[in-house]
Amino acid sequence: MEHPLPPSGPHRFPGAAPFLTALSFLTRLTPGHVVSPETLRSSVRWYPAVGLVLGLLYTMPLWLARTLGCLPPPWPAAWLYVALGFWLTRGLHWDGLADLGDAWGSNAHGERFRQILRDSRLGAYGAMALLLCFSLLLITAQAHIAAGHFAPLLLAPVIGRSAAVLLAASTPPHDPDSLGGMACSGATPATALCATCGGLIAAVLLLSLPATLLLTAGLLLLLQRMRALALAQGGCNGDFLGAAIVLGELTVLLTALLPGI
Repeated sequence: MEHPLPPSGPHRFPGAAPFLTALSFLTRLTPGHVVSPETLRSSVRWYPAVGLVLGLLYTMPLWLARTLGCLPPPWPAAWLYVALGFWLTRGLHWDGLADLGDAWGSNAHGERFRQILRDSRLGAYGAMALLLCFSLLLITAQAHIAAGHFAPLLLAPVIGRSAAVLLAASTPPHDPDSLGGMACSGATPATALCATCGGLIAAVLLLSLPATLLLTAGLLLLLQRMRALALAQGGCNGDFLGAAIVLGELTVLLTALLPGI
């Protein structure tokens, strides 16, 4: 389900309002605040930057602990990586994944699909989606930590939020006045181009070329399938964007593990 922004006082730095809005909406790092629809739309271009902030916060403690020789064993370290992500983001995008899992798994169409998508109760398909994606996140994070590869762990939150921007830019909203609808209208072609270029540059810098190519192919397939589902069911909303974040992150962590890359 989609969530409203919690109320708070105005920004002290008006020029930074779009970035701070993105930071407060996607994380708990800054207090929530009431903003205009224009500011909310303009904040979409900062989603990948918020992903970079999160990636640094997830990864730097692990890297520092490894440098100091006090890194926990891989499984507890991976659990801490995942748990920190849940806490910093309030699990907002995982809620979207669960809602979309219930709606998609029900095989419903049209208004019935939308009713299930809006239902805040967790169903069997949503639970299975959470279980499968959570376990894959934990397993892949553990594998990267065990191998001493922290770059994919840093990159995943960036690419996940870039994927949400690209989906929003390529898919019409179901309700233009909802939070997801405003994100779609804020994801202009220029915003999508910046997210694409930024994500590609980050991947080239942090991954090998074969891994970058495989990641690109995986993301294109993911976004194509999610866009097709949204179009078939009346448009995109915040649950689709949240699910894109989770699935985009998993695509990074999984493709970077494949043999030979």
